[in-house]
Amino acid sequence: MHKFDINDDNLNLETDYLSDISQIQEENNFLIIDEKEDEQLNPKPQLIPRPEYNPNFEVESTHLITTTIEINQNFNKNYSPNHTNHTNNVHNNQLRDKISIFVDGNNMFYAQQKNGWFFDPRKVIDYFSEESGFMLINAFWYTGLKDSQDQRGFRDALISLGYTVRTKILKEYYDDSSGRFSQKANLDIEIVVDMFNTVDQYDRVVLFSGDGDFERAIELLRSKNTHITVVSTDGMIARELRNATDRYIDLNEIRYCIEKRDE
Repeated sequence: MHKFDINDDNLNLETDYLSDISQIQEENNFLIIDEKEDEQLNPKPQLIPRPEYNPNFEVESTHLITTTIEINQNFNKNYSPNHTNHTNNVHNNQLRDKISIFVDGNNMFYAQQKNGWFFDPRKVIDYFSEESGFMLINAFWYTGLKDSQDQRGFRDALISLGYTVRTKILKEYYDDSSGRFSQKANLDIEIVVDMFNTVDQYDRVVLFSGDGDFERAIELLRSKNTHITVVSTDGMIARELRNATDRYIDLNEIRYCIEKRDE
């Protein structure tokens, strides 16, 4: 063990050493306090991870569920009663999700034939907009025609209801497997073009079709945070399309709400 003699020089050295240590501690404490104050004044941004898209996720068939109705109800409770109804409606519309409807008429014709009943185009608009709490932006109907005058009355009725009607003349094809000629008008491209040309106008899409060719288009729309609902029926819905959508609805589940009835 080393021995040190206690003298004035050693005492002065110890005093200087303790003084330096005290100063360093004070500076460190100041830096810690300064960092805490800076953190309070300039908080670091918190990163919220975004859920990853899983293309293999399959959604079970279910009814359309809306959440914006609750938002609107809470808004009406808290909003000043002195404002006019027009002002309330403006704010309510801003809170509601915007929706566009796309009906593959040819595909739906065979789906309805299979089910044995037909839906009312007016009730389709009502069910997926006002009754569900959404604000309708667009409604498109796509159908093939034998000639320019084919289904003229039906098309005029659709237009009067607010649908934008897209048509294409049917073409005749020879089916080698059956040995028969068949007529077909493929409007898949027109549907996809309208979807992406108007993508900035809506938050949600309702697609009436069971065609699996729409799988890739649906995946791209979902990557843009668009909610997709596909409406079809068992036996007419492609597995790829049902797997790609956010929600699948079978026509028979909503039959009571949209079926066309003789008045």
